[in-house]
Amino acid sequence: KLRMANYYIEEKKQSGTSTSTSEPPSTKSSSNISNVLEINISDFDDATIEVIGNINKFSGDMKQAYESMYKIENVLRILIKNVEATTGASFLNEDNYSDVDDKNVIRNINAFINRIKIEEKASGLISIRGKHDLYYTSFNALKNIIELNYERYFSGFFVKKEHVVSELERLYTYRNNIAHNSYLSDTERNHIELALQFFLKQL
Repeated sequence: KLRMANYYIEEKKQSGTSTSTSEPPSTKSSSNISNVLEINISDFDDATIEVIGNINKFSGDMKQAYESMYKIENVLRILIKNVEATTGASFLNEDNYSDVDDKNVIRNINAFINRIKIEEKASGLISIRGKHDLYYTSFNALKNIIELNYERYFSGFFVKKEHVVSELERLYTYRNNIAHNSYLSDTERNHIELALQFFLKQL
């Protein structure tokens, strides 16, 4: 449809005819959006078609960023699960934490997990998740688990606690931008790709 839009706008430019429409878009039938877009695409003015072109480009740029953030988040889950399996730790059990603030963090994570489970069950949606509760956690919760257990369980994977926490916080910001359909720069998208390779090496 975008290619067709560009074709129409070029045709109109070459023929010297206007691309504006005398009929407000709101008066057109919405019974078949696809047909409206294909048949009446030439009704769009230059500015609108430029926006469509930008959206198409930006969405293409962001597709890879989404896929890589998806991989990073699940690589973190696998890493945490592997550590639990090899050490016998149970990171979501608040009884394993002595600090009151740490207990509250884990308690809030578990409350979030339970809420998501209840909401998904009530909605009737079939969510494809792993059996482990880690698959119901947020990205920020994964960061918290690594941060709270860094010295005992995760120091062998990363150089410094401050570095990995800072990196995860940065990625969390990127993830939120992606989730809310905000655009990331080339530098930010490249950073995500490098982060993915780094975390993959920890498995």
